[in-house]
Amino acid sequence: MQQAQINGIQIGYEVLGEGEPIAFFNGLAMTFEQFKQLPADFFRGLIRLLQVAQDPQLTDRIGQLTCPVLVVFGEQDKFVAPQLNRDLARSIPASEIVMIPDAGHAVVMEKPALIASLVHGFVGRFS
Repeated sequence: MQQAQINGIQIGYEVLGEGEPIAFFNGLAMTFEQFKQLPADFFRGLIRLLQVAQDPQLTDRIGQLTCPVLVVFGEQDKFVAPQLNRDLARSIPASEIVMIPDAGHAVVMEKPALIASLVHGFVGRFS
């Protein structure tokens, strides 16, 4: 694992080969040069997201949601276990869950048309 300071934020990364993509989540890869171009807010947001995901009170608070919630996840997600997504959905009273086959953690980027269709249909039922 190598370390670099990119846009003022210290990150760890792994280069798979000269000019080859670096792995970044599931289903999303980019060259190191592209990775270095990501804005600092991207890394700050990622850090905050990881902090929130580790909040032990999250599941307690998420169960208080009363609005309809669509939980969508990729079957091949290596970042968040499918069972965790199922448990999350079960803890939200008005939730629906959709597992997308052949998709990983970046399901929104991997299957954008399918996600758009799902969200459109879901929101359309409540408007």
